[in-house]
Amino acid sequence: MEYQWNQLCKVVEKLRSKVTSSLVIWCRPQAGMIKINTDGSFMEQNGKAGIGGVARDGDGNMIFAYAVPLKCQNHHVVEALAAKYVGSMDQER
Repeated sequence: MEYQWNQLCKVVEKLRSKVTSSLVIWCRPQAGMIKINTDGSFMEQNGKAGIGGVARDGDGNMIFAYAVPLKCQNHHVVEALAAKYVGSMDQER
């Protein structure tokens, strides 16, 4: 019985999620420029996704931010849509 328990533990250990993190530091744009950071998130199980972004000037002051829920096919598409959304905002001005 103990042998089976050890095997089960090994299988469960392989299924455990691995958490990783990395430090990200925002770098300000050159004087007179605006920096826009975008991101997207996607849940494969149901296709739900979200995009968002923030624009800041050279002093770090926020100019605008956005967050939009949507449906998508995969994480590559949602990341591209996050950037495309900003481009479409610029064309509307």
